[in-house]
Amino acid sequence: MKFIARTEDELHSILTAMLNQISGTTMATVTYTTEQPVSAANRKAGVRISKQTVASVTLAGKLNPDTNVYENAVKRTAEKQDNDPADVAAFQAGPAYFEHTPGAYSLVTHKTNGTRYLQLIYNRAGSQFQRDGKYLTREEVAEYCTPSVADKLLNGDKTVENKSQNVTHTVHAHTVKLRNFNRIAIDGNEILLQI
Repeated sequence: MKFIARTEDELHSILTAMLNQISGTTMATVTYTTEQPVSAANRKAGVRISKQTVASVTLAGKLNPDTNVYENAVKRTAEKQDNDPADVAAFQAGPAYFEHTPGAYSLVTHKTNGTRYLQLIYNRAGSQFQRDGKYLTREEVAEYCTPSVADKLLNGDKTVENKSQNVTHTVHAHTVKLRNFNRIAIDGNEILLQI
């Protein structure tokens, strides 16, 4: 079934209803547009680069109240890395700046300012970059970034190191503002956004 959301409230309602139909987790395909971070000097000079991402992600719907999807995913992937099993077993997700929506776990709301996000756990993703309507390569985009952002953009980071808990894993989770989505496909349903 195809849905069109013209406001963030409509999108939130549609996603809440869809995620409420899911017990546990499911795969989804999302497309969203964000602004690529650039150096302060380039930002001051007016450089704006848009980044469109298409990703296969895991989303969660109805869960037991004590379930933490991110924490469980980290433990699963950390077991496959060179970690001390006791450190993996003891891993706990840190405090979050958001609250999960009951029955629609992947929909989250910022605790202080009310901004609504969709929490994504990436399976795989690809991005395109544009500046003034012209597509740019990763190498071209990197020229506008700080050295650390450029390095991450060009070399990626397949593993994540949680130094405080001494655990290395491969889970990449992000929260994306609802207003940034262009398309979301979940279990045969498609939401197109015209916000």
